[in-house]
Amino acid sequence: MFVLRRIGDGTLCPISNLNGEEKDIWWKSFTLLASDGHGIYLTSIPFPSVERSKKQFGLRIKDAEKITRRTVESNSKGEQVGEKALGFFPGNKDSKSPSGVSQYKLFWMRGTNYWEITGEHFDDVLALEEMGDTNALLELQSALKTAGLELPYWEMVTGADTNIHVAVFSRFPITARQPLTNDSFLLNGRRFRVSRGFAQVEIQVNPHYAFTLIAAHLKSKRTVPEADEADLRLEEAKILREKINARLAANPNANLIVLGDLNDYHNSPPIRTILGRGKKALVDTRPAERNGDSEPHSDRRLAPRDITWTHFFAEEDLYTRMDYILVSHNMAGGLVPAETYVLALPNWGLGSDHRPLVATFATGD
Repeated sequence: MFVLRRIGDGTLCPISNLNGEEKDIWWKSFTLLASDGHGIYLTSIPFPSVERSKKQFGLRIKDAEKITRRTVESNSKGEQVGEKALGFFPGNKDSKSPSGVSQYKLFWMRGTNYWEITGEHFDDVLALEEMGDTNALLELQSALKTAGLELPYWEMVTGADTNIHVAVFSRFPITARQPLTNDSFLLNGRRFRVSRGFAQVEIQVNPHYAFTLIAAHLKSKRTVPEADEADLRLEEAKILREKINARLAANPNANLIVLGDLNDYHNSPPIRTILGRGKKALVDTRPAERNGDSEPHSDRRLAPRDITWTHFFAEEDLYTRMDYILVSHNMAGGLVPAETYVLALPNWGLGSDHRPLVATFATGD
């Protein structure tokens, strides 16, 4: 559902039409705001001729960083009447999107009418928990590509639980992989393995910016006969913290993201363990719904009353925050808070009992 926010118009340029007459071409610009705060921008230009509309289409797609789809539209007689293309563009410093965050543009010309639809493209890197097998992963990757989102690089790890996995997709090259799947711990005299393992990858965004991502899925709150679920989760959290310490010991200024379904509350022992303290502490990005809340937060001893829940437990009718995006201090320097949020969409619960989180970082060139 979109709400119209702003309409602008103006003269594109005075040009000559096919009859040699000078004529102003007027464009109209619409800004639409989705229910999750995501903006879509539409520019409409009625050209005086089909040839001029085609020319505009050809000129604009040359500016794209990459064209992922291009299709021709024909009428019932097989005659070409239009064309569409979808492409990605570097972030524009003069636009709403922060520098370094790509945008997508859909170009569409039909007859003398030309449209451009611009949106903010955040899915440069996608981390998933409870991924199926490799066939399911490749099927998802193909479906995303068909929808215009090409994420050619991926990593998936298999831990002790062979039914569900942790996976990472990326638009940028994955330059190093360190699957962490064999870690174990002693609890009450019995040895356990980290159930789902941790996916650790190095991602090269551009020649000047790279970061490490560790994706995790800790033990759920469901009871198991082998041991107390909270104790199991805490031991997994301790091992995850060891990985974080090792990465930051090697490079205290590392760009590091630790994320996933951590299955516990913010002030619980597992989350406090992962966050850490001192120079190696992580920063909680704390994504919240973009629902229009704007009141200043006065009591700094407590978290703001933003809507941050990510998980719904139907049996208890309970909404909680179980999913996190935690970052190193160096990575936090590029965080764009206004574009970091819980994705709140209609019918969000059809596919999962968790809501997605989005974090945006300015990475420069």
